[in-house]
Amino acid sequence: MINDLVKKNSGKKVLVFTHGGVLEIVYRHATGRGLTTPRDFEIPNAALNWISVTPEGWRVDGWADIGHLAATLDDLPEAR
Repeated sequence: MINDLVKKNSGKKVLVFTHGGVLEIVYRHATGRGLTTPRDFEIPNAALNWISVTPEGWRVDGWADIGHLAATLDDLPEAR
């Protein structure tokens, strides 16, 4: 399914929202890690991840960026 998305949008930037399991498979594919390799990377909730697909293959350009979440802490109500 991800490969179909890549093929249909060749040369374009695509924004995808998905669950951690899908992200894990995409990361493993882009880095050449097999499914039996222990996970040594994080998949935090609401993180930003950047993957490039070029003729040379898939590449992780950025992973598990949660810097944008720091500002949201100001929006949380104080503990009572």
